[in-house]
Amino acid sequence: MCRSRPCSFNPRPGPVGQQFRVDYADVLVAGTTNWQVLTNITLPSSPFVVVDYSSSGQTKRYYRAVPLP
Repeated sequence: MCRSRPCSFNPRPGPVGQQFRVDYADVLVAGTTNWQVLTNITLPSSPFVVVDYSSSGQTKRYYRAVPLP
């Protein structure tokens, strides 16, 4: 969860070159969270920091990194 602006977080560790989809949600609801795609990244280094410049005006935001095939 992020409360600072802009938000930044470390996606889960992975090998350099691994691709991830980074999702966000403003509210967590068990089993029905409405995840929105923030971006897709290819890890240039691990760990790596992702900055969410679109988080202005949000009181809090949750993130997840989903590995891509």
